[in-house]
Amino acid sequence: IINDGADGQTFSSQLSKAVTAAITEVNTLQNISSNSQNEFQMGGDIPLTEVVMNMQKASLAFEATVQIRNKVLTAYQEIINMPI
Repeated sequence: IINDGADGQTFSSQLSKAVTAAITEVNTLQNISSNSQNEFQMGGDIPLTEVVMNMQKASLAFEATVQIRNKVLTAYQEIINMPI
């Protein structure tokens, strides 16, 4: 575990905080999308364009998160398989 020395935080704790923040943001976008869809279906005063935009934002955020996870896993596997 690498300590950056500045404020005593380790790399793993900083990474954990960043991952948690990213997942929370994706979850928030998905909740907004779901709520706007429900409001539109119930006849609420929300334009269809806003509903579609919210759905696209949530979809893109999720896809980006999955792609980043895949890249991190690939990098981890390459590091683990390196000869010492």
